[in-house]
Amino acid sequence: MSNVVTSIRDSVKYVKSSQGRKQRFEKMIKEVGISCDKRPPLDVPTRWNSTYHMLKCALEYERAFEALTREDSQYVHEPLVEEWKMAKKLCDILKTFCDATEVLSGSNYPTTSCIFDQFWEVKLLLEKESSNTDVMIAAMIHKMKEKLQKYWDICFLQICVPVILDPRFKLGFLKFRLSKCFGETSQYFPIVERTFRDLFDEYNSQSSDCTQDHANSVGSVETNVDRSNPWADWSLHQNLRQMRREGLPISELFSDAPCESVSGGFGKSLLSFVCPSDGCPGLRGSEIGGGDGFFCRALKLFLAGRHGEETVT
Repeated sequence: MSNVVTSIRDSVKYVKSSQGRKQRFEKMIKEVGISCDKRPPLDVPTRWNSTYHMLKCALEYERAFEALTREDSQYVHEPLVEEWKMAKKLCDILKTFCDATEVLSGSNYPTTSCIFDQFWEVKLLLEKESSNTDVMIAAMIHKMKEKLQKYWDICFLQICVPVILDPRFKLGFLKFRLSKCFGETSQYFPIVERTFRDLFDEYNSQSSDCTQDHANSVGSVETNVDRSNPWADWSLHQNLRQMRREGLPISELFSDAPCESVSGGFGKSLLSFVCPSDGCPGLRGSEIGGGDGFFCRALKLFLAGRHGEETVT
């Protein structure tokens, strides 16, 4: 198989090595009537996707290379007829690898959860081609399957966990795929599931520690908010949501709030609506637990934080 790739690679390298050889090759292209605009690129031997592009494009110029043999006596790299046929079969196999490389090289979308899909495509291809009647193809596929299994055993956790986190798939999809791929008795899924649950338990315990630390400091929450920060009210909102989720008494958040010290006219106008004392329509203090109720304290804390320079009683 390496002879096939080497012959075509040497042929492409030959016609690109000098201006005179390029001109002779262009002459042969015109003589045989090839209308393809793209010329065969030289591949990077360690990158199968570039080898695929080289082979695919070179196949379009098979007749031009044959004609070059008659025109240029120094050209001795012409692939045999059997090698051209083998190159065609090799292209059909490498296309899947090329497609996978392009998907995983994307920059406009997350690629982590795509790895499993591309692995699945490659594995299906290798399973299909493992029964190929061509001895060379079958031998190549056997080595590819061994290498694929080797790398799967090394990093299957990193491949599978993102599938669980993808809301389109989750655990059920992964179990289904791994069972089809490796059989019902495979230990891959139990290992992945156990690892994922261990990760969740660890995260949950750390989250609980952070929650406890937060609960211990809620009494002084107003000092943790930058008073010059225009998003201070958002921080207050986030704290309230967190306490509701944790089932903590929200009144603790305002236990030390200075109810008497509220900012100037802006504070007066709002507090007169929240806690009206003149019988005007509005949200009365009695409806929210009195003048020192929760909402009143929350508003006073917010106003004191943003307009602490002027105070009124």
